[in-house]
Amino acid sequence: PLPEHARYALFNLDNAFFPHKRIYFRNPSASITPKKPGLVHMAFAKLLERIDNKLLHQMGLKTEMKSIVQDAFFFGTGIGKLGYGSQYQPAPIPGQAAIKSRKANELFEYSSRVYDNMPWFKRTSPGDFIVPEGTVLLQESRWCAEWIKRPLHDVQDDPYLKNTKALKPIHRSSLDERQKKFGIMPSESTVDLVEIHDKKTGKVFIIAPFTTDKFLLF
Repeated sequence: PLPEHARYALFNLDNAFFPHKRIYFRNPSASITPKKPGLVHMAFAKLLERIDNKLLHQMGLKTEMKSIVQDAFFFGTGIGKLGYGSQYQPAPIPGQAAIKSRKANELFEYSSRVYDNMPWFKRTSPGDFIVPEGTVLLQESRWCAEWIKRPLHDVQDDPYLKNTKALKPIHRSSLDERQKKFGIMPSESTVDLVEIHDKKTGKVFIIAPFTTDKFLLF
């Protein structure tokens, strides 16, 4: 089975209209207290606390939580996705760098908040999150999936995905002569993918439902 490279968390907005209730941590931070007495254990706890708080800041947890709370307010549900090392691949072996693009001098992944061998946390749109019909608790769902829109050339350059050469763009931008005159850049051609995490088999599946019936990842 492939290593699970991301986990999803579901947040429900509760008691949002009561002023004495705090919806989210305005400045999220970790506080670590040692279970054993002594200066050594105290120093070690403070070191871990400093590292955790540095990670929370680097991951942009506050910004992502604010977006999730906003989703919960407008749509009733907020989704957070926790991953490690890379955004679109299983977590790399410790000490191993992220897989590079097939093109020379180009990174395959370029999100500014996703670092090699480091955790990351991102908001996922509720409209892009899919679970089996009738699911009440996320913990009881056999699988969950995310609808992902990526640039076509990124998908085809991805050395981890298969059966990508025949993919065709679903969304293609077209500009009229007036827009071209003002130097407006067309948006990239994109393809729709569905990333499925199946708990029963412990596998990850990626499909492109509009362009091919073959698995891009199994």
